Amino acid sequence: MDAAVVWKEALKQLEERLNKPSYESFIKAVAPRTLHDDTFSVTVPSRFAKEWLESRYHTLIGEILQNVLQRHVTVEFTVAAEEIPSIDIAPHPPLRTTEGMPLNAK
Repeated sequence: MDAAVVWKEALKQLEERLNKPSYESFIKAVAPRTLHDDTFSVTVPSRFAKEWLESRYHTLIGEILQNVLQRHVTVEFTVAAEEIPSIDIAPHPPLRTTEGMPLNAK
């Protein structure tokens, strides 16, 4: 089953079980990442959101995902900013200088 399809169904159940401010502030911003073997990985927008979700809703999210998938899964939270690969920045070409160039002869 595709992670996006699983997460869409999980969101419906989470919305029913959570208060609106918590759902709107934290759960809605979560995006499915991968479903690999027994690990369901989601992306969260910040380290704060990751810590908040892990401490308050990790168990509930896990239970709901297990109900949707009909098997045991472990939930893994990843901060979106940590997923960005480092970019190798090429050095700028040397600046052109006017040293040694003749002045405009007017």
